[in-house]
Amino acid sequence: MPKYLENNPALRISLLNLDTDIYEPAVTILDHLYPRLVPGGILIIDDYGVFPGETTAVDEYFDRKKVNINKFNFAPTPSYIVKPHE
Repeated sequence: MPKYLENNPALRISLLNLDTDIYEPAVTILDHLYPRLVPGGILIIDDYGVFPGETTAVDEYFDRKKVNINKFNFAPTPSYIVKPHE
């Protein structure tokens, strides 16, 4: 993925689905792809609060960022974040 992103510096993402369940891939995706998510773009977190690896990665990544992790009223998963306009 880093090579692809290096070769495509203008890549922007409007909808990003995080569905890794485990820590390391979730960290990699957040580190490399969340910065490419446009303001107002949506990050779907498939198993937030269900799988500890994915949950920990999300909590650590967004620890100092001002985002709200939203849940739907009709299902325990997925959760989502709307990237704020900075």
